[in-house]
Amino acid sequence: MSDKERDRSSSTDDLATTPVVQKSAGKRSLVENRYASSPAVQLHGGNGGLDGEQVHRTADAGLAGASESLPFMDVIQKSFGDHDVSGVRAHTGAEAAAANTQLGATAYARGNDVAFGGSPDLHTAAHEAAHVVQQRAGVHLKGGVGEAGDAYERHADAVADTVVRGGSAEGLLSEMAGGAGANGAAVQSKAVQFIGVPLDQALPEGEKPPEFGEDKGVQRRWSPEQYIAQWEKEQGRKMTARERETIDRGCIGITAQNIAGGGNPLAYAEGIWDNFEQAQQAMQEKNKLLDDAATAGQPVDPTRYILFAKLFWSNQSEDYEERFKPDDDAFKADEHGVVDMTGYKYHAQSRMKKDPVTGEDRRSSYINFDYGFWDDSSNCFWHANHMQYKDPKKRAESPMMVLQSTRAKFTKGYLDFDRIIFCIAKSSNYDPGLAALAHAGTR
Repeated sequence: MSDKERDRSSSTDDLATTPVVQKSAGKRSLVENRYASSPAVQLHGGNGGLDGEQVHRTADAGLAGASESLPFMDVIQKSFGDHDVSGVRAHTGAEAAAANTQLGATAYARGNDVAFGGSPDLHTAAHEAAHVVQQRAGVHLKGGVGEAGDAYERHADAVADTVVRGGSAEGLLSEMAGGAGANGAAVQSKAVQFIGVPLDQALPEGEKPPEFGEDKGVQRRWSPEQYIAQWEKEQGRKMTARERETIDRGCIGITAQNIAGGGNPLAYAEGIWDNFEQAQQAMQEKNKLLDDAATAGQPVDPTRYILFAKLFWSNQSEDYEERFKPDDDAFKADEHGVVDMTGYKYHAQSRMKKDPVTGEDRRSSYINFDYGFWDDSSNCFWHANHMQYKDPKKRAESPMMVLQSTRAKFTKGYLDFDRIIFCIAKSSNYDPGLAALAHAGTR
């Protein structure tokens, strides 16, 4: 299979044919409502398979016993600089140990309290102290519960590593806390999206490699099942049957799933540009407005703006012969870089294809485009080579691959694409708060 055939996405299902089931913006789960004003719970280890409400109850029970100053207080405070953790209370009694056992964790932080499952070492104590600073700045966790391996955990590990080395962790903490001495009303900056491992990082030891291989640092080629597993791990929930069907639509399905669970991504676009930089800036400005409103105490729904791209063929003439050549005037940006997609009809570049039986040249009806869902924290696009074919034989011969590609790889396009647009949309089916802190350190 050629590189062109492998990477190019296509589907005849660009427009949804069934009603879209969409989450209502601003609604929260029972756990999120109940604990919206309570401190978050960040676990060092896991959650013992408990749901959000059980985690909160168990964490509260673990803080019922006596408390004392944070272990290794002098060393940690020296490294933390102006980020004062002298008031942090440590719980090391039977209640804290029992709670950690039930949660499957070695320690956890909740507000200004830290509960240890046993006598902690310096790294563990510093790790939990970092969580206290994070929570003062304002963390964004689904149901107020962190999970092993999330970006907050990686950041806390980086802080703890610095403390153990004897270095200053003040700068690391300030990146997220908004400067030394940030007050509890601050709302930290959040990464917009994050799925999987960045392309410039090696996969964790023991993690199954991409089923269809990779070009290191450029592209990983996952099976749909591998992509879904990564998505579910991050989002903390299973995809519904309808959502899985949406993924089977290929590149458009991946983007549509992350915006509204289905439908046509262009229908949700609130801005379209001919260049990546303007779209990314617009996305960041929109999200900053949401953050500023939250900081001011205004009611703000939890959805965030995301960026996606689309490669397509410019000539949308109804005349098949006309579509062999591009339309140099179609879908060009105005003086502000804005693109008007009025008149786009999902027509592909015309081409002739040899019949494998007769050898005759025949018109191709291949509807071709490529959507990419942008991951702002790891700087890659998620897309697909094509839809998941329903015919078992065809599926076996050419399986769907979910592609994790660098921006350069995705935007290069192919001969049958001569336009690319970059769009922003408000995502109601993807919780970016579960993957916050784009620049969190890794241990």
